[in-house]
Amino acid sequence: MDRTTRKPKWTEEQIELLYRLYPLGAINELCERLGRSRQAIKHKAIAKGLSGKYHWRGTPLPVGTEVRRQGENSYLMVKILDDAGKAVWTRKHHLVWKEHTGTLPPKGTRVIFKDGDRGNCAFGNLELITDAEAATRMTELRSYPPALQETIRLLGDLKKALYDREKHGRSSRPVVRSDAGIADIGSA
Repeated sequence: MDRTTRKPKWTEEQIELLYRLYPLGAINELCERLGRSRQAIKHKAIAKGLSGKYHWRGTPLPVGTEVRRQGENSYLMVKILDDAGKAVWTRKHHLVWKEHTGTLPPKGTRVIFKDGDRGNCAFGNLELITDAEAATRMTELRSYPPALQETIRLLGDLKKALYDREKHGRSSRPVVRSDAGIADIGSA
């Protein structure tokens, strides 16, 4: 087929099927039922806002998938369907908060992790604070001398290691920072 020959336009029924099956990762079924290529389906999904940022390395993941993006300070993300039926990624701790309280955190507030571990999304580990309080907490730490800041960070690492050992029976990754190097206190 040359470039001047075009496939017929998408019908409303085809687009509805795309909205229903694409977020579930049913690309092969869409190809069979619509008689279109994977590339055509992907391009239409991008045009309809179902793809692009909703993909992990170009492969659609099913709804309910949990992913932790690269980086030590990244959040656990969960793929869900929003009210309009579009697949979106949202922070897991926000979903846990909504499950227990019935609402998402209001504007001007944020949900933080009591133990500092963004992977620990248990409701008991979550705390709702105002943006102003979060800024105050950050500013307070910065107001201390560098040596005391490092001591506070080390204490946090120690608390995290103790929590991991009690909760999971293991230590986390190297947890204690110092100028002399990094030590894993979980092996002691």
